[in-house]
Amino acid sequence: MLEPGGGSALSDNDFFRSLLAHLRPSPVDLAAGEAAAADVAHCLERGFSRSDTPTRATRNSNYLIVGGIAKGTASAARVIDCLYILPPHVRHRAWSHDARAKERNIGLLGQIVAYLSHSFVSAHLTPAGWIAVETPSGTIVRLLPAVPMEGGGFRLARPATGIGRWHHTDPTAEQDVLQRANRISRGKATHLILLLKCWRRANDVAIHSMALERLAIEFVPQWPYRRRSLLFYDWMVRDFFFWAAHQGGRRVPLPGTAEPFDLGDKWVFDAEAGFAFAKRAGRLGSLGRWDKAMEHWYRIFGQPLDLLLGSGSAQGSRISPDPLIPHVPHAGSRLLS
Repeated sequence: MLEPGGGSALSDNDFFRSLLAHLRPSPVDLAAGEAAAADVAHCLERGFSRSDTPTRATRNSNYLIVGGIAKGTASAARVIDCLYILPPHVRHRAWSHDARAKERNIGLLGQIVAYLSHSFVSAHLTPAGWIAVETPSGTIVRLLPAVPMEGGGFRLARPATGIGRWHHTDPTAEQDVLQRANRISRGKATHLILLLKCWRRANDVAIHSMALERLAIEFVPQWPYRRRSLLFYDWMVRDFFFWAAHQGGRRVPLPGTAEPFDLGDKWVFDAEAGFAFAKRAGRLGSLGRWDKAMEHWYRIFGQPLDLLLGSGSAQGSRISPDPLIPHVPHAGSRLLS
């Protein structure tokens, strides 16, 4: 881990406070995203009820919002990830490993797409295996059919892993791991993930959001300044890039499962470049050359300079000078709808 060299470039905290506030979805956007996910799930509930005559599932018990929206690490609410809990009477059509599993999986996914296509602007299966549903509000709901597992978590029908194969995930375990990292770092794990997603988007970095999350959660607890304030966020970004550049190619376990996840290595050069820019920005800021420092932060985050400086931004007031653990709803409450 690098030692600090000179004073911090962020003497008044405005830079990262403004940026973090800008990255977080507004309450209105979050509400619209949750409503869109509910509409999609209820459409499928009605569809399966008509075609297979089941005992109807209890309203608001058949879907789960997951991903960045659920964890509080989303930098936008226009795309929302959702698991649709398959009704018990149709699970046998996919929960199988015999020779016909492939055909049943395709047929089930096709039926889901057909139901959704009749009620929404569009619905289609993406190359990554999600069912993308465009709702009238403009929100895109990325849907995966899921089957609950007795030991916790869900099996997901993801054609990207091979037609007929299923993938194990545990959203509650993922949230618990993130919250533990937040508790010992005053919310820095969530903040770092938000910043890294901004970096990925601005520089078109070839790294999966789960890789960003796993790296941030592993880094923050070992960072020596994890209990310090926003004043140290420039060092946090710099030190993360230095550390992450040596983590390429690793395989890490997903929380709550035995599933391995490949972090990849196509992003290592981008992390090295991020470290170089962050290091220069810190040095320039310590010399009082704030305008030049901002040019380097701009290379990392890709935001307008006036926003990063906090000028004219009322959103900056959303984050206190010493932010504590950001609010992240528990997987067993608002998210299970």
